[in-house]
Amino acid sequence: MTDYCLFTLTHPEARRIYIRGIADITEPIDEFEKIIQFYDENELANHLPANPYEKGSEDFRLFEELLETIKSHFEDLGVELIFASEEEKSWRYCNPWDNELYDINMKKVVID
Repeated sequence: MTDYCLFTLTHPEARRIYIRGIADITEPIDEFEKIIQFYDENELANHLPANPYEKGSEDFRLFEELLETIKSHFEDLGVELIFASEEEKSWRYCNPWDNELYDINMKKVVID
């Protein structure tokens, strides 16, 4: 049996700015860099995707903010993903200063 977490990280100011991915949350859990993959266009990769928006645009800036937030809170993100349940969850993650960083929508999928 294999457990996966399907997730979407969305910028809190723009629902159109998002990154999708998959985490292999089958126990034992390995390092987050190894178990978390992000979609870069239609391919899964162990790195964050390139910014698809036109440089200088507002969407480009928002996507860059989302990328930087994920990089700086990667360990926290990994912890959230490994506790995903089979029921979809949605909430806002807050840092110690109560700033909204990103929205997480995730669902655990079990494959026999």
